Amino acid sequence: MNQGLLLAASAYIFWGLIPLYWKQLPVASPWEMLVMRIIWGLPIVAAWMLLSGQSTQLKKVFKEFHTLKWLLASTTLIAINWFTFVWAVFNNHLLESALGYYINPLFNVLLGTVFLQEKLRKPQWTSVFMATIGVVVLGFGEWHRSLIAFTLAMTFALYGFCRKKAQIPSQVGVTFELGILFIPSVLGLIYLNQNQMLTFSHAQLGTQFNLALAGPITIFPLVLFSFAIAKLKLSTMGIIQYITPTLHFALGYWLYKEQLDPQRLAAFALIWPAVALYLSDEIYYQKNKKGKALLWKA
Repeated sequence: MNQGLLLAASAYIFWGLIPLYWKQLPVASPWEMLVMRIIWGLPIVAAWMLLSGQSTQLKKVFKEFHTLKWLLASTTLIAINWFTFVWAVFNNHLLESALGYYINPLFNVLLGTVFLQEKLRKPQWTSVFMATIGVVVLGFGEWHRSLIAFTLAMTFALYGFCRKKAQIPSQVGVTFELGILFIPSVLGLIYLNQNQMLTFSHAQLGTQFNLALAGPITIFPLVLFSFAIAKLKLSTMGIIQYITPTLHFALGYWLYKEQLDPQRLAAFALIWPAVALYLSDEIYYQKNKKGKALLWKA
């Protein structure tokens, strides 16, 4: 399999299963988990950046306004996305999360085709059309419940777009983002502690260790994603990303017993074959490198 596809699939599988981690920490608030992700994640990714010899690239970021503005935007977007997702998991809205990450690839396709001049082959356009119908069915009549979904979709699509435009090594980009968020996170930690809302300060050692794991658990898939997005089209990344909401759906419905109505089931029945078609075509195309699509000529 193409290396970019493998990296992207690994990142999205990890993100799809990450609710298993958040769910076993019910005593912590979403705000605490957000700052834990940043505070414990920064030392790991900073050390990796130094070991890979990319520290000089970080200095250049502050001298190049073009790169700086895109990374400041990506930092804001990923912080909003992280908090929204953790809040959704903690409050039993995994199916809404699934909806958001099913919508997200449509935003990726739009950004990729309109702003980056990326092209889709006919089977891929067919799959996007099928997925669009599924999303419309899924959200119709439930817009008041879809704020979580659309926040996740828009912030992550725009995050990928900003990172693509920044054209910076993944180690540098993630280090910059967590570095910018570090001081606000420390201030947030102090605020939570002063208001007796900080679980970490009075938890047992095992719970403290689990809370600290938020750092590496955050960094690992984000690094995979950063490598993958440098190798693949934004629209391709968008469709592979359907792995994550499918896993969220499975966890929310089968493991955590969230309610599934017939409307959502019908929408998923449209989305799943659309994903299968797109992935089949992309894998075939990458393997053969002859410009031929699975069912039609490009």
